[in-house]
Amino acid sequence: MHPLTGAEATVTDDPPTRCQGLLDAGRFQEARDAFEEILAGGPDAIALEGLATACRVLDDIPATRGALERAYRCRRAEGHAGAAAVDALTLADVTLEHSGTLSVARGWLSRADQLIAGLPEESAHVRLAGMQAYVALAYDKDPAGARGHAVAAVQVAERLGAQEDILVGQAYLGLIDVMLGDLDGGMRKLECVATAAAAGELSVTDAFDTYCLLLTACERIRDAGRVVQWAERVMAVAEAGGDTFGAFARTQYAGAMLLAGRWVEAEAALEQTVRDGQRRPLTVAMSLITRARLRLRQGRADEADRDLSVAEREPYRRAVRHLVLVGRAAHELARGEAESAADLAERYLRMVSPEDVIERVDGLEVLVRARLALGDLERADQAVEELTSTAQRVPTAGIRGTAGLCRARVAGEREGPEAAVPLLEQAVDDLDESGLAFETIEARIALAEALCGCGHSGSARREAAQARAAAEELGAGGVVALAAQIEATLRPADGGALTSREVQVLRLAAQGLTNGEIAERLVLSVRTVERHLSNIYLAVGATGSAARSVAIAYAHRTHLI
Repeated sequence: MHPLTGAEATVTDDPPTRCQGLLDAGRFQEARDAFEEILAGGPDAIALEGLATACRVLDDIPATRGALERAYRCRRAEGHAGAAAVDALTLADVTLEHSGTLSVARGWLSRADQLIAGLPEESAHVRLAGMQAYVALAYDKDPAGARGHAVAAVQVAERLGAQEDILVGQAYLGLIDVMLGDLDGGMRKLECVATAAAAGELSVTDAFDTYCLLLTACERIRDAGRVVQWAERVMAVAEAGGDTFGAFARTQYAGAMLLAGRWVEAEAALEQTVRDGQRRPLTVAMSLITRARLRLRQGRADEADRDLSVAEREPYRRAVRHLVLVGRAAHELARGEAESAADLAERYLRMVSPEDVIERVDGLEVLVRARLALGDLERADQAVEELTSTAQRVPTAGIRGTAGLCRARVAGEREGPEAAVPLLEQAVDDLDESGLAFETIEARIALAEALCGCGHSGSARREAAQARAAAEELGAGGVVALAAQIEATLRPADGGALTSREVQVLRLAAQGLTNGEIAERLVLSVRTVERHLSNIYLAVGATGSAARSVAIAYAHRTHLI
C-alpha cells in the first residue's frame, strides 16, 4: 500500500507497469532501481520522470534534477510540448525547494509558459498558474498578483472538469484572501476544502497541502485554538507519509505550538528539523526563524541572534529576508536598541505590500513599541491606526488583542495610566480568549504596571503574580523577571522590610560587586553575605536565576539606591 495515497499496488512483470506499481506501493528504492534498469537500454521520457519521482522522495536531489532535465530533452525531441512543460514546472518546483535560486526557477516557469502558449488547455496550464501564484505570494510579496494567478488556475481547472485541481486552487485562494483581509471569505474557502480533504476527496499530498494552508491562515490571524486543531491534523498526515512531508510538517507544527504556548513540543519539533532537514534548506531556514522567536521569548537572546544569522544567508535570503528583518527588529528591541528596532521594522513594512494586511501585523507591533521607547508618539500613533484598521477588517480575538495592547501602550504614554487600564483589561481578555499564551502574559504585565501607576496596588500585585506564574510555567525567562520586579515594587520599602545590613548588602550588589567583594567590603564572611541575600530575596519576592536582578530593580524603584 502506498504510504501517501493509501492505494493498493499491483506489481506485474511488464517493466513500465511494474515500475509504476513499485512507486504506488511506496517502494521507492526498488522503483529507482527498476527505472534505472529500463534506462540502461536507452533514454525513455516516462522512465526518466518516474526515476525523478523516486529520487525526489529519497531526497537525492542531484539525481532528481538530472533525470528531469533528461526527460525534458526527450519530450522536446519527441515534440510533446505539454509534457515538456510539466517537466519544466517540476524543475522549477525542485529548484525553489532545494536550491532557492529564484532566477533559475523563473526561467523554467517562463519556458513552460512558452511551450503551452496556444495549446489547448490541459493540466499543465493549471499547474503553471498555481506556481506563478506561489512565487508571487512567497517571493514577490504580491498577494494581489498571486490572487490573479490563483483565479486563473481555478478557472482553467473548472473548464477541464478537474475537480481536485479546483479544490486545491480554492484553498490557495482562501489563504490569499485571508492575507488580503477577507477573513470570512478566505476561511470559508479553506475550511470547505479541508472538509473535502478529510472526506477523502483529495489525494494525501493535496490534503496535506490544504491542511498546511489552513494552518498558515490560522497562525496569521492568531487563532491559537484552530491552530492546534489543524497542526495535529498536519502531523497525522505527515506521519502517514513518512519522510516525504516530515520536515515541513514539523516546522508548521512547531510554529503552531509556539503560538499556543506549548513550547516543549515546539522546541522538540524544531530541533529535529534543524538536525535532520539539511537537504531541505528552505524548511530549515523557516525552522531557525521560528526557533529564534522561541529563544527570544525564553530570554536567550544570544541564541536567537545565532539562529537569525544562519537563516539570513544565501540562497534563501530572498524568500525569508522579511521574516529575518522582523525577527531582528524584535531582537533589537529586547536588547534595548529601540532606534535599530524601529529602522528594521520600517524596512520590513516597506517590503510587505500594504494590501497584505495580515503579514504587516508583526512589524507594526514591534514598531509601536520601538517608537514609544524613543518617545515618538506621533509615529507610534500612525502604526496603531493601521493595526486598528486591520483589527476591524480581521476581527479575530488575537488580532483585536494585539491592536488593543498597542493602543493601550500609546494611551498610557499620552494620557497616563488611567487611560490605559480599560484598554489593557480588554486586551488581556481578547488575547486570553485567542489562546495566545505569551502575548497574554505581556498584556498582564502592562496592566499590572498601569494599575500600579494608578495606585491600585492590590490589583496590580494580582496581575503581576498571575503573569509571573504563567511565565514560569511557560519558560519565558525574560518576562518572569519583569513580572517579579513589579511585584517587588509593591512591597513596602520601610516598616522592617529590610534590615539596615540587608540594605547595605543590596546597595553593594547593585554596584556590581560579587558576594566575595561584598564580604570583603563589609568585613563579613561570604556565607553571611549569602544569608543576607537569601533574606533579601525572600523579602522582595525574588526567586530563581533572576533573583539578584529582581532585588536590584526593587532597590532602584524604592529609592534605596
